[in-house]
Amino acid sequence: MAEEITLVTGATGFIGSHVVRQLLLRGDRVRILARNSSRKSNVEAFGCEIAIGDLKDGTSLLRCVQGCRRVYHVAADYRLWARNPQDIYDSNVGGTRNLLSACCEAGVEKVVYTSSVGTIGRRKDGLPADEDTPVIDIQTESDVTSILNSFAARQDDSDTFRLWEVPGTAHADAFIAYAKVLRDAYAERLQTMGETSDRRDPSTTTHLNVIDRHGNMVALTQTLLSVFGSKVVLPTTGILMNNGIMWFDPRPGSPNSLAPGKRPLTNMCPLIAHRNGKPWFAIGASGGRKILPAVCQISSFLIDHGMTLEDAFHQPRIDASGGDTVSVDPRLPVVIQKALAEKFPVTQTELVVYPTNFACPSAVLHDPESGEHLGIADVMSPWSAAVTEDDHR
Repeated sequence: MAEEITLVTGATGFIGSHVVRQLLLRGDRVRILARNSSRKSNVEAFGCEIAIGDLKDGTSLLRCVQGCRRVYHVAADYRLWARNPQDIYDSNVGGTRNLLSACCEAGVEKVVYTSSVGTIGRRKDGLPADEDTPVIDIQTESDVTSILNSFAARQDDSDTFRLWEVPGTAHADAFIAYAKVLRDAYAERLQTMGETSDRRDPSTTTHLNVIDRHGNMVALTQTLLSVFGSKVVLPTTGILMNNGIMWFDPRPGSPNSLAPGKRPLTNMCPLIAHRNGKPWFAIGASGGRKILPAVCQISSFLIDHGMTLEDAFHQPRIDASGGDTVSVDPRLPVVIQKALAEKFPVTQTELVVYPTNFACPSAVLHDPESGEHLGIADVMSPWSAAVTEDDHR
């Protein structure tokens, strides 16, 4: 079997040369793509094959990717200004399109794409720039994203080419999927299962998660429903009883009507996720209807996007827990907010201490690689905390 080849573009630059060095340390056979005019003294010492090509020349790219299994696309025109702005666009957008086309034709299995500061412009008002800030009136980053998405769509029709997302990120398509599935779920719930929410009552729900040193986990949600619940305290234990009967619809004939032996509709959603047959993380939240969207998204951040527990809890979220409008945390990238607004009615909703606009989640997690046990509480909540026992072993 022929030795697998990894192609690196932009290897003569700072980032690209370090990528090559790491690939060689890993044992990869590396081929470097370089223009004929590029200075190659900083990569010649690697002893790698140097293939002469140009991102603007599709024919040369097809020749360079032949026999490659993986491609690391690091090359970019990182200038923030050019006499002819089209040069930047042709390299960063057109070049990426040419390379991906060559990869598809040559049967490359994996492409890793890295962006450039040159795709993001400077705002005149001094505020932080994002993917929608044009570079000299050219929307390079959003156009590159569209190209990547179009090539990723080919995955269903190809047995070889795969475009991989970098772990730890959730893009617009993920949030559109969250909004759609949550809106559909709540529409079905309200149409077929009845209504339970009383917006006049502040939340009195508590959720806790526990993980012991052996990796056993508990996810427990308890609620009083209204302030002080039923206002009845059990004399021997001091436990305050809830008034969960309010979850029922007192009117007969509805899906959630009060009846003997019947369970009421509720918002609680404690969850324990397993990986390889063992508990991985436990999660839940308080916050009424907003519990399910919070638990759903954070779980997806961990499972689908490879985020750490801390990053998953700090990732801005949306809420679609009933009604037509999707609440969007304004800290989400503008490109995600615009994508959501094209599909649904949206409103910006700040993450604040009170009210809990995006629920109040908490979680514990077992890291299978390090063996560590981690815990985190809602990052905005002053009444939430994560604690650990003293280790007496």
